[in-house]
Order: sequence, then C-alpha cells, then structure tokens
Amino acid sequence: MKKILLMSILALSLFACGKDKDSSNNETKVSDKAKTEKAIENPAKKRGDIVNVAIANKFEGKFNPTIAISNYDSIVNDYIFEGLLVVKNDFTFEPGNFIESFKYNEDKMQYIFHLKKGIKFQDGVELTSEDVKFTYSLLARPEYVGAFTPASESIKGFKEVADGKAKYLSGIETPDKYTVIFNMSEANGRSLNNFITGIIPKHYYEYDKAENYKTDFLAKNETPVGSGPYKLSEYKPGEYVVLERFGDYYQGNSEPKKIVIKYVPSESIAPSLANGDLDISNITGRISREKEIASKNNLVNFQKIPPSGYSYIAFNMRKDVFKDKTLRQALAYGLNRELYAEKILEGYAKVVNQPLVPQHWANSKNVNDYAYNPEKAKKMLEEDGWKLGEDGFRYKNGKKLTFTLKTSSSSGESSTGKTWLALIKENWKEIGVDVDIQLVDFNALIKDILSKKPTFDTVMLSWSPLADPDQSSVFKTGAPYNFAGYSSKVVDDLCVEGLKEIPTEKRKPIYEKMMEQINEDLPYIFTTSSIGVVGINKRISGLDYMNNLNLLNAAKTGSLKIEK
Repeated sequence: MKKILLMSILALSLFACGKDKDSSNNETKVSDKAKTEKAIENPAKKRGDIVNVAIANKFEGKFNPTIAISNYDSIVNDYIFEGLLVVKNDFTFEPGNFIESFKYNEDKMQYIFHLKKGIKFQDGVELTSEDVKFTYSLLARPEYVGAFTPASESIKGFKEVADGKAKYLSGIETPDKYTVIFNMSEANGRSLNNFITGIIPKHYYEYDKAENYKTDFLAKNETPVGSGPYKLSEYKPGEYVVLERFGDYYQGNSEPKKIVIKYVPSESIAPSLANGDLDISNITGRISREKEIASKNNLVNFQKIPPSGYSYIAFNMRKDVFKDKTLRQALAYGLNRELYAEKILEGYAKVVNQPLVPQHWANSKNVNDYAYNPEKAKKMLEEDGWKLGEDGFRYKNGKKLTFTLKTSSSSGESSTGKTWLALIKENWKEIGVDVDIQLVDFNALIKDILSKKPTFDTVMLSWSPLADPDQSSVFKTGAPYNFAGYSSKVVDDLCVEGLKEIPTEKRKPIYEKMMEQINEDLPYIFTTSSIGVVGINKRISGLDYMNNLNLLNAAKTGSLKIEK
C-alpha cells in the first residue's frame, strides 16, 4: 500500500498556519523544511530510466529457455524470450503477445497457432513458423540435455526424433510463415502447459550435427537472442545481468531503458531498498521486520504477490501407523495452521486443504477445512484405540504414538521455521502425540524421500506446482514423486480422465472430485500457501502484482511510469 508522507505534510501544514514576526524565525523554519525535504529525497531518481532489481540467489548463466532450470535464470529469460501461451495468476492460459489467434481442433487433436506478421528477433530477423518447429523439435532430440523434453512427447513424430532418425517433428506442420499446426499423438490436458516455452530463432541456434550441439548451441547460453522486449547487454557471473530495451519490439518502447538484475544477499535487500540502491525486490525473511527496515527513509511502497506454491507435511504411508486415515485426520485437526498463517507468518499466507494454490481454477469448494479442534482430535484418537498413558502420550497395543518429522536445516533454522516447529510439537503433545523433530541437510532429505525405500516417518516440505492441476506425478500410484506411498483407485482414474479432456470447463469437475478425494484421504496435511511481498521504490508506478502487472508485463504494456 502507498504510505502517506505524514511528517512532510505536518511540516508544511504548520508552516502555512501564519506569518512569523521575526525574519530569523522564517529562515529557521525554511531551513527546517529544507531538512525535511532532504530527508525524504529519493536518490533512486538519479538513475533515470534504469531500474535495479534484486534476486536472492546467483545466476547459473543459462540464458536459454530450453535449458534453464534455475528460477533466477528464468527471470532473465522471460525478458528476452516469449512463448506461444502465457500463464495468468489464476493459472489459466492466454495467447502470447506475438500470437494473432489460437484454437484447438478436438476432432483432429490439433493445436493451431497463427503468428503476427513482422515480429522480429533481437538481431532483426523475422520470427516465423519455422522457429516454432525448430524449438519443439530440439526438445525431442537425443543430444538435448535440458528438462523440457515432455513438452514435445505428445506431438506426433516424437519417437523418430528421439531415436535420432529424424531432425524435426513430423507432427508440426508449417503451411506458411505464420501458421503452426501441432498434431498430437494423444489428447493430453497438460498440453497447454507445454506451450509456454520461449521460442528460439532457428537461424541462430540450429546446428548441423549432433556432435556440434555443445559448440554451436550450448555455447550461446550467455549470448541469447529472443523476441522479447529486452536483450542481454552485459552479464557478470555471480553478480548481475544488464538488460537493454529492444528498439524494434513490436509492442513499442516503454520504460525502462535498462533493467539491472543483480544478486543481493537476503539480509541486504531491505537496507538496499531503504537507501534507494534497489528499485524492486521481493521481501524475504520475517516480513514485518524487513518492511520496517525497508521503510526507514519512506522511499518504498509494498505490494502483495499471489501465492505460487504450497507447504505440507507428508506421511510415509508404507508404515503401518500412517495407513490409518483416522490417525492422519486427527493429526490435522490437532494442528493450529490458522495460528501459523496469521501470527507466525503475519497474515502473509493462507491455510490450504488441497494440493493447489488458493486462486487456482481447479480448486474444490467442497473440501474439509480441518479447522483446529484439539478436542475433536483427542476424541478421534481415543475412539481409534489410542489411549492416554500416565506420561501424557497415547498408546495402542502397548505401542507409543511417536514418530519423527524431518525438514531441511535451512527451513528449520530460520526464525519462522523454529517457531512453527515448536508450535507443531506443542500442538501434537497436547493431543497425546510425541513427535521428534529432526533437521536434515536438504539434499540428503530429498535423496531419502525419492529413494526406493524411504526411511522418513513424516516430512515437511513445499511444492511449487505447474500451472496444470494434474497430480499424476505426485499422487498417482507408483508416481515418481509419490514419496508418501499413497494409492487410490479413485485418484488414479481421475488422473487419467483429467488428461483426456482439453477444455478447462470439462476438466474442472474432474479435478474438483480429485481434490475432494485427496482431502478426504489426507496423504499430506496441507498447511499454507505463502503470499509474497515486493518492495517498490516510490518513483515507480503502474505495477499491480495481484493483477498480472509485474515489472515485465507493465513494461510490455506501457503502464510502467518512472519518476526521474
């Protein structure tokens, strides 16, 4: 919210109340006013239309949308490259900026894109249908080492390219320079998610032979060429990237002229916002404290960022104790997630009860909210045979109700993490459950949960899911990321059914049923979905993060304004 310059207004009001008889008093008051104005002078204005943006981790330097894995490299790539589709905050899709029209032919299982004419890459060459075909064919090639091969797997001709028998996907037709037809080998509701990949120019990135992939393709990671509004003008590994406005961008040239994205340690972000060194940055750590630091010189406004992931406590359902649904549900009722969201996370989070962020279109409204109710939890455990012992903990058939909860050291050692873990232990002790909390190296933790025989009892982690609501990789029986060991024929069938449909209106009721079943079975206790906060120097206006107007989109549309 925009803060009022209260001290400045008060000073001006008092000065205007009447004339002073003594001229020396006038000088004094003018001097006081000057001091007040100097105190709130915005040093960021000296940068003109250069905007400084912070990231909390270093770049890998993979400035190519088909290769980048790091979120931070992807931030840069989003300025340089554009895809056929874009994802909105509610996880629905809309045509990309260079798309004239887009439709799906259900009878023929075809996605048809018509490109706008005259769209130029940053080296002046026109973007055509051949560039689209090249991009998706590249993802299928055997020498390709990126993670986006699934984006091409459902396109006809994939196997031939993957086996090295063809160079381009036969399922992609290019009847003219501005028309691309994707012929799919099967109906797959996730296909829309595959069309957000940035399009790369064939004339720049193509290579003659597979053995030249590294020298003629990967070697260009730090010298990218795309069709987006900004081009890479400078990169200093480990420190910063400088993006310069692309003069021939088809939507025109709006501010800013340059964007500098630089690595800033988390503890330095708020002070850098406060002194004007930074224009825009996500706020990390304890939000209220960091906002207070950033607000020191009254130079910063704050906006909320929609949730993009969710946190959870997963059960290892291979273990006998966690095969009991009543026990899992009782543990959910016995956990004060509401207090965690409102107090520990200071209201910058929402309690969730299904594996989607709150604003997702596939959420069901008919799920159990498992609102904190320790008395209900106690009753459920009692009726389930878990009797309270003299030590205050519960026993069944002589066996104590105790287990471990593992989470990463980095998460558990943060101030909010420590408080949350203490609350979990206290909440569950109140209902007679003894939990042993263990902080583990993140990589070691991931290695265990993804092993064939994971040893954990419960684990606390978070997911940043794709835009598509498909849960096949997480909750389908035997799925690669189903480390909970969850199995439900209902969910398995719904996973298959959901991918057979394409239109959102047909998929929505399928995923609503899935959400309700997962919410009932509770392989995870879903905890919260965090709301981000971004600090913005007051010289910058026209941003609205809750309505898809981040810095990039505001620069594209021309809504961004910079006071100089």
